[in-house]
Amino acid sequence: MFQSRLLTADPNEHLSRAGILLGKNDNSLLQYAALEMRLAVERIVHNQLTLSEEHSKNDKKKNDPKRKKLIMNQIDPESDNDYEIYFTDSTTGKKVYWGEYKNIPESKIKSIEGRLGNLLHMKLGLNLGIENDPWYFKTRRFLEVTHSFLSERIKNSQYYFCFKETPNFELIKK
Repeated sequence: MFQSRLLTADPNEHLSRAGILLGKNDNSLLQYAALEMRLAVERIVHNQLTLSEEHSKNDKKKNDPKRKKLIMNQIDPESDNDYEIYFTDSTTGKKVYWGEYKNIPESKIKSIEGRLGNLLHMKLGLNLGIENDPWYFKTRRFLEVTHSFLSERIKNSQYYFCFKETPNFELIKK
């Protein structure tokens, strides 16, 4: 069913598993898809923060993506924007395109993480087993939109934080 049956630190792998679960069109798997997306969000923000030299070991150990994104924005307020990343060749002075950084805004992290977290708790008052309950439609739609958004934001997105102090490094806001 999955490429890897092992735990992974790759947010793409979590999103891949979430996509497979959503693709099965089985309402009993929605919470498992939510869990995979929650893990992807945690990994995305954790990886960004880890590449910053200014984070503390204490920050690294916590699993709260909202807190980590807040810390990331405090360390580097520019991290809440999208950028093209360039290095300038010191011999020719020519800018060389290295990649792009696609931000996931702090407000979006908060809303996604909150909703995903809520999905992972027991549901009271939900018509469990009733296939056409509106909760299933709303939840599936939220998960599909979130999956699409997260997948697009991390596709070909490069973390630039470890290069901030590198000579000839430049960010150009998109």
